[in-house]
Order: sequence, then C-alpha cells, then structure tokens
Amino acid sequence: MSGKESYDIDEIRKMISAIRTDDHNVRLNALSNLHLIAKVLGPERTRTELIPYTIETTDHNPHDLSIIGEELGKLLNDVGGPSHIKILLEALRTLCENEDILIREPATDSIVKLGKLLTKSEYGVITQFAKDLCEDTWYPLRCSGACVCCELYHYFPDSVLKEIDQELASLAGDQMVMVRRSLAKSIPSLIKSERNSVQLASNIIKALSSDESAAVAIEIPISISLLASSAPDVALSVSEKIYKSDIWQAKSVLISYLDRIFKNNPPKEFLKQVVNSSLIDGANVIRASIARQIPFIYESKCLSFDEFQQFVMSLISDSESCVRLAVASSLGKMPSTKKGNFDESSITTLLNDEELDVRMEALSSVAISGKAISSASKNLTDLIKFSNWRIKKGVADLLPKISNIFDEKRFNNEMVPIVKSLLSDEASEVRQEIARILVSLVKKYGEKWEKTILFPILQELFESPDYMLRKTGIEAVSAISCFDQFKDTLEKLCSDPCPNVRMVLARNLPRNSSLLDKLKKDEDIDVKDAANKH
Repeated sequence: MSGKESYDIDEIRKMISAIRTDDHNVRLNALSNLHLIAKVLGPERTRTELIPYTIETTDHNPHDLSIIGEELGKLLNDVGGPSHIKILLEALRTLCENEDILIREPATDSIVKLGKLLTKSEYGVITQFAKDLCEDTWYPLRCSGACVCCELYHYFPDSVLKEIDQELASLAGDQMVMVRRSLAKSIPSLIKSERNSVQLASNIIKALSSDESAAVAIEIPISISLLASSAPDVALSVSEKIYKSDIWQAKSVLISYLDRIFKNNPPKEFLKQVVNSSLIDGANVIRASIARQIPFIYESKCLSFDEFQQFVMSLISDSESCVRLAVASSLGKMPSTKKGNFDESSITTLLNDEELDVRMEALSSVAISGKAISSASKNLTDLIKFSNWRIKKGVADLLPKISNIFDEKRFNNEMVPIVKSLLSDEASEVRQEIARILVSLVKKYGEKWEKTILFPILQELFESPDYMLRKTGIEAVSAISCFDQFKDTLEKLCSDPCPNVRMVLARNLPRNSSLLDKLKKDEDIDVKDAANKH
C-alpha cells in the first residue's frame, strides 16, 4: 500500500491545521509527523507549502523547534530528492540561527544526516552551505558549521578538502567561546573520518590546548585519547600543557583519560608529576581523579612499589571523603600486588573509614576483587546495624564471594548470623535479595548444610508474628525449590490470616502443587485469581 493510501486525507488536513494550534500537545503530535504529512502532500506541495508553513510559524516554543529540526532530516525523498535539498538546508539554517543549543543541535544533526545521503557528485550544494555556515557573522551558525564540517569530513570530495581544512583551522581561533567549544567537541569525528586528518586534528588540538576557557579545554582530552596512537608526541605535549594550566576542570577530565591516552606507552616522568601533585593540589576533584587512576599508575610502573604504596596511603588518609571513595573503588580494579600485606591493609583501612559510603565502596571492591575478604567479613555485622537498605543489599551480594573462601564451619560461625539478620530485615528489597542469594549458598555448602542450618532459619520466619517475614519464608523456599520439605508448613499457610501471605504463596507454588486447589477457593478474590492463573 502506498503512503498516500495509508493515511486518511482528512486526518492529514487536521495535522496541517494543528501545526499552528494553541493546544501544545496536538501541535507537538502534528510536528512529530511532518514526514507522514509530506508523503501525502507529495514533493511539490511539501516544498512550496508544508516546509514554509511550518518554518514561518512564529509562536513555536523551543521543544517544537527541536522537533521540526529533527523531522526535516527525514524529508529528503519527500521534497523530491537531492536536487531539491536546498529547501531543507535553508529551513535548517533558520533553526541553526537560534542561540538555544537544544534547538540548534537537532537541526545541525539533520544537516549531517542529509549530507550522509548524498553522493560525491551531489556535494556541491552542501559544501558551499557548510562553508557559508563557517564564515557567517552570527556565531550560532559558525557553531553548526564546525560540527557539519567535522561530521561530514569523511564524505566531502577530495577537491574541496583543502577549503574545509581552512575553514576548520580558522574556527580554532574564533573570538566566540561557543564556536571554539563546538569545534572542540567535533574533533573526535574529524579524527575518525579516515581521511588523513591526523595533521589537521593535531594542529587544531594544539591551538585549542592554549584556550583559556574551561568550556573549550574540557573537550580536548577525549580527542587526545583518539589521536595518541597516531601522534604520541602531540598527545604528550598537549596533555602536559593542559596539566600545567589553571583550568582545574580540564585537568580533572584529562586525568580521567590518562589510561586511554597513554595505554600503549605510558610517559613515566609525566605520570610522576601527576602523582606528586596529588599530595599538594588543593582541589579535591583533582585528587579524586588521580585516585581513580591508581590501577593505571600501578601498571605503568612509573613508581617503585614503595613509592606506589606511599602514594596510595596518602590518598587513603585524605581529608576529603570523595578522594577516599575514589581510592576504595580503584583498589577493586587493581591486580593483586602480591607484595607484603598492601592489598589487605589498604582495603582494611577503608573498611574502617568514618564515612559509610567509603566503607560500602570498599566492600564493593572486596566483592569485585576477592581481596581482603577476611577483613571485610569482620565489618559486616557492624555495617548492617547502621546502614540503609541499599548497603544491606550490597552486603547480601557479597556473601557468595565470602563463601568461596570460607569453609563451612567458618561461614556458619561468622556469616550465618548475618544471613539470618538480613532475612529478617525491615526492608523488603533486602529480604528479597538475600532470598535470591540463598541459591548460591546452598550450591556451595550442599544439602546437609541446607537441611541443618538453613531450614531452621526458614522455619523461624514461618512462625514469626510478622506477616512480612512469613512472606519472605515463602520466597526463600521458592528460590531454593524446597517445597516438598516444607509441605506441612505451606499447607498451614494456605489458611494464614493475612491475605498477602496467601497471595505470595499462590504466586510461588509450583504449577502442579495440590495446595493450589485450596487457594483457588480462597475467600479473597485476589488470592483466588493468583492461584487460578497457574
């Protein structure tokens, strides 16, 4: 069925009228379906009526305009193909004139989308259009020009690349910060274009690395990381320049990219400078960023082990919790040092931190790495006494890791009380999580442990006056699939005074359970429905 036959003409007429209606939701629906309207109107009416009518409407709000910008990128075939692309580009240019990036960005993206649909022989119009954007006196258009030239660099014909290079080089020195920022954000696309753009990108990055605006400087590190393998000297010199600057935001972003920039050939002297600054830099954001690079710094071998140990311990003793939190996260991502008791002592220190978030992050690192499990287990009892449900849920997730290194006797002595406590926790999220974790514990310690240790704990839940705990008991039995072992208890629960308990039972019983017959006749309609759904 063709497009024209698929849509009722009266509905399309209503959509066209709705483009200027005062009802915002109705207008938004119409604008979101411009491509459908265009299919019914045909190319000529789309060019001469629909697009002008839409663009010339003066009371569109920013959201409307962003939708229009997005929709215009879908209309190339609906205006008659590449030979009529100019009507779309002119409409999109109008939107790109807006200073609001939420309007300008979708329109710019649509220009790029249209450009990718053209063949090299059809690029004359869009090449001139891109150059005009870059040379316009109105800065929002130059912002769009920077993006368009970088995003379409792969598609421009060889004959015009020199001109495009000149436009981009000129924008690197633009007087407007927003233009330079737009260019800086677009450089990754230029580098990825596979058009021998390394030299051009290097020159632009070197020019922008001296920029005094944080908005520009923070965009540079990602480009350095993409350029590093092809131009390692440029990557290092630009990194050093940014690190020596007073723009702390850019320094922080740069540090977060160090492991990607220098993954193949870490510059030891530069990394030592970074390490040393962690002791003196007054910005906690910088120190935290350095702390997140602990695994990379260790693997770079820029420090002796003694120096590395001193470096980490200085961050562990930092007065700012955000720094210690970053250290706690990093230690879980490091390979085991196998030297002395560094792994154990560093994580143990953080497990005893005064801040709860730091202790929890240290526990997460224990769970990830398997390091310092013994120390972690000693902290769990105290931790669950004073923690919120999210942290207790994290403790539950740690138990399978602990079971991997604790024999049954030790687990029973040290961890079973914690299991019992979590099964009785006031937060349902915690109880549900530990019920799920029981599967791993039973698999680890076997049927005898299940029968002698776990079953008595579950029986206590069933006998609790708290109906929430009786529900948890049912969920635990379901998780470990031991319905037969608790058949008598579950039969009693079919008559539990709390409908919620009977509901959970109905939902969790196996489909072939004879107990469902009783629940299918339950006086509570919801329980009855749940049982019958089996």
